[in-house]
Amino acid sequence: PRDGRSLQYFLGRDPGATFRSMRFLITTLTTLVVVCLHVFDNPALAARWGAAVAEVYHRALFAKQFSVSGNTLVTSELVLELVPDEASVPWWLFSRTMVEAELVRHPLIKRATVRPCAGKPILAWGCFEVAVEERDPRYLAASGNEIWVLGDDGGFITRLPANGEQGDLAVSASERSLRRKLLEYWKGTPPVSIKGLLSEYQSPDLVQVQFFGMKRALEVMQDELGLEAESVVIKDSGDLRVKFRLLPLVATFDLGPGNFEWIRAEAARLKRLLDEFGDKK
Repeated sequence: PRDGRSLQYFLGRDPGATFRSMRFLITTLTTLVVVCLHVFDNPALAARWGAAVAEVYHRALFAKQFSVSGNTLVTSELVLELVPDEASVPWWLFSRTMVEAELVRHPLIKRATVRPCAGKPILAWGCFEVAVEERDPRYLAASGNEIWVLGDDGGFITRLPANGEQGDLAVSASERSLRRKLLEYWKGTPPVSIKGLLSEYQSPDLVQVQFFGMKRALEVMQDELGLEAESVVIKDSGDLRVKFRLLPLVATFDLGPGNFEWIRAEAARLKRLLDEFGDKK
């Protein structure tokens, strides 16, 4: 009776279902053994199976899809060249800040954001959205014989060849491509030329302070006058000599007490003069 109770305990309340489960398990194991023996007995088949397993493994861990947005000057191909495409999908999921830091090393990229694609996690596995914010290469700053391209945030983008240099022959292919992109961009949005901003005697922090002060002053002038600035000269006194497009004269703006409302008042006074004498030589 004790053996009967033990057998009944092992088989459970439904012995038929238990025997069916055991038969299925034994059949499955037998099939796996037969398949493995057949594969190992055929090296070519084993190689194909091994390659198929390796391909599935590679696709599961390394296959990725990217969508790039926010780029105008920097091509999507170049953006993807800047990221570690050889890294695995789990690495990308946990190291997105590292990818973003790598992207902003490009002089035209001000900010970058990397995130998984929207959708169900399984369906979006290996899909990433790369959004970049580019610097607006709006300014050309002269320093001696050098000309630097500055972004709208004051960041240095690249140095243009000075007179007498070999030009494109002295730089890399990526640098030549960048210069071509800038020339194409400036056809529709001409840059503002700046003199007196950069100096070997000034610290980078002081240059940044002067740049943002000049930029804000120009924005106030342009808003008040309805004209686009063409060039700016920053005098030692801090005053600004500004040449506006379509205006055949140079205007000097006294920074006065150093606030932008003073600049706005000077720009409004200039506008009144232009409205009054605009038709006269």
